[in-house]
Amino acid sequence: MDFGGIGEILSQNLPTVETMLGLDPAIFTDHYKHLADAIDLSGIMESLSRWFPANLSAVDLDEAAALALGEGIPMAWVPRREIVDLLIQAHSYEERAVILETQSVGILEDCPAVLEEVNHEWGRQTRLAISAYQAGFESPAQSHAGNVIDSIVLQMLGRSGRTEAKKRAEEDWDELSVRLATEALALRPLVRAYKKWYPDDGAPPPGHFARHATAHAVGHPELFQPRYTLVALMLATSLARTYWEDADQVWSSGESGDSRSDG
Repeated sequence: MDFGGIGEILSQNLPTVETMLGLDPAIFTDHYKHLADAIDLSGIMESLSRWFPANLSAVDLDEAAALALGEGIPMAWVPRREIVDLLIQAHSYEERAVILETQSVGILEDCPAVLEEVNHEWGRQTRLAISAYQAGFESPAQSHAGNVIDSIVLQMLGRSGRTEAKKRAEEDWDELSVRLATEALALRPLVRAYKKWYPDDGAPPPGHFARHATAHAVGHPELFQPRYTLVALMLATSLARTYWEDADQVWSSGESGDSRSDG
């Protein structure tokens, strides 16, 4: 099953992913009966519930993916569907920046709601970063969210996780499974978030959240901004929700999630 195909089927045949997941196969109409007879419908529904972000039901997934990759805006699991629609419909990066700022209260409600399902320390630490932001400690919140993001990537993808994450983020997802496509979507904002920048480069800092600058150039003006912090919190939430169920196995094994290295 390819990710785009699932999105198209859901948008054309059923109102929402949540509706599909709530349906009892026994009450399917004749229109779907041949599908129920041919496939393990309950198994597919369970997989969709685990791996398909509910906030992307009936959304143009190609457009969502393009924004995640091109502008570094997290789209998997957060924000809520209505805000995703606003971001997709906007005509420029500047318009989307305004949307993120004006919708920040809703986004900060969405992140903890998604993290309720995350029974892992990553979820708790992201919630602490959100609490810091809400208490007015935006810079510590941005730094901590950046550390959560990096911890998830390195733990799940190995020592070369930053490079591997960007590689996976840019893969053509037409033939990917639901799980791998969701992972790719969650990783796409990292292409911008992992942009390297040093104060002595002579260039201005990135005009977006960048983990490298956040971690290593504290004190430089313009690195800590509410919009950058909001994106960092969304990204930490998205990655924690995507990976947490596999994390305990990785921790207990004492190995990273990927053995490949930069060489």
